[in-house]
Amino acid sequence: MLFIAQSESVSTEAYVNPPLGGFGLSTGFTVNYFHYDELAVLSFNQDGSVEWKQILHKKQSTEGDGGFFSSIGLMIAPTQLYFVFNDGINGQTVVTDFSLDATGVQSRKEIFSADRKGVMVVPRQGKQVSANEMVLPSFKKNFLQFVKISF
Repeated sequence: MLFIAQSESVSTEAYVNPPLGGFGLSTGFTVNYFHYDELAVLSFNQDGSVEWKQILHKKQSTEGDGGFFSSIGLMIAPTQLYFVFNDGINGQTVVTDFSLDATGVQSRKEIFSADRKGVMVVPRQGKQVSANEMVLPSFKKNFLQFVKISF
């Protein structure tokens, strides 16, 4: 059995302006930041003891979108588990995956630069369509399109 957990949190920042005019009305706004960070994966033996455990380190943060572009897409391949996510690397969005094999060995790989392709994928809405393929919805210039990833 596998147990998969993800660190999720929301932080809020309020911006206020001083009162406007003689009526004492103040204007301001609030921004919510959605954080999807490390993944913990634990494998259990039949007797309930832990066989292996891994922490997959990632930092994701989006603002004002309810975490729509954050979190992960999961694909169960014949010999691997793949966790696909948007990763911010040096100010660029890169679609990245973590893979885990049956013994808990992990690897991390950049799949493609979303910024260079001009798309923003939505991994949490991705669907596995075959043993080694996943389809992710994405947005390009506010139009919906789909990205197929083969592993």
